[in-house]
Amino acid sequence: MHPADQPILANPREISRYWKAERSLLPYAMRRPATVAVPLHMARRGGFRPRPVTQMSAISPGQVLDVPGQPLAVPVPGHTMGSTAFVFPGHGAIFTGDALVTYDGITGRTGPRLVARAFTQDSSAALASLSALADVDTTLVVLPGHGQPYPGGLAHAIAHAHQAGIS
Repeated sequence: MHPADQPILANPREISRYWKAERSLLPYAMRRPATVAVPLHMARRGGFRPRPVTQMSAISPGQVLDVPGQPLAVPVPGHTMGSTAFVFPGHGAIFTGDALVTYDGITGRTGPRLVARAFTQDSSAALASLSALADVDTTLVVLPGHGQPYPGGLAHAIAHAHQAGIS
């Protein structure tokens, strides 16, 4: 993982020391009551009581990982400062995690976009980070952290996310 995210996973019960959402969840919940389902789901599944990760390896920008599929690590800070996308060139896919999703449970919106500010550390950085993916094969299928895979290609997904903007 990216070194910037290691403290979060090493000490997840003190996440607020290392990560703070850009905006409160409350304004989203007031506009869309279904938003409350996301933290309730996380609570039921133990998402607020994660165990510390004790064994981690740091990755570097542009590093090809020595794991099956040999993904290329591309930093895309914003959701967290260590957000990283993984390009699987031999498989024609990119795993974007929460840097670019096709469903945002907070807003209920679908299509390529950023995660809402209630779950993002720096939305402006997140939006700017998408340009780091411009050098990546633009025909890749996008595998987001939330939502359905996006087969329309990375370039189109990035353009769609820029158009959707920050929510």
